[in-house]
Amino acid sequence: MSNDARPDPIVVDDVVLIKEALSGDGEAFAVLVDRHKNTIFNLCYRMMGNYQDAQDISQEAFLQVWRKLSWFRAGQKFRNWLITIAINLCRNKLKRDKIIRFISIDRTVRTEDGEIPVEVADATPTPEQLALGKEWKKRINLMVSSL
Repeated sequence: MSNDARPDPIVVDDVVLIKEALSGDGEAFAVLVDRHKNTIFNLCYRMMGNYQDAQDISQEAFLQVWRKLSWFRAGQKFRNWLITIAINLCRNKLKRDKIIRFISIDRTVRTEDGEIPVEVADATPTPEQLALGKEWKKRINLMVSSL
């Protein structure tokens, strides 16, 4: 018995499924959806941070693919085309709803020692950083003037 990895003859290439779907085979499109649905949902969930939005946008992505399947160019990868559609839908939703993710400064984090408040880092430079910055500025000016 050989250990050579052989492709599964049951697995049909995406391009073949697209051709069949364009010919009216709904089952071929269902196979495409089933094959890529987890990837698209996970992508949408990471971008949206919300289960329901991810589900809605995933469905919308596949609807757009169904409507625009004839636009698919045979030279490109179906997966990449589908991902691009999903990303654009997520971006449009984020823009439309003006969703800005933020963390409340009143939020607490549960630890082994109990709940502690979330600490927001202060972007203001410390006195030491200011002094070092002035020192570096002087050194650079001296070096430039000596040229």
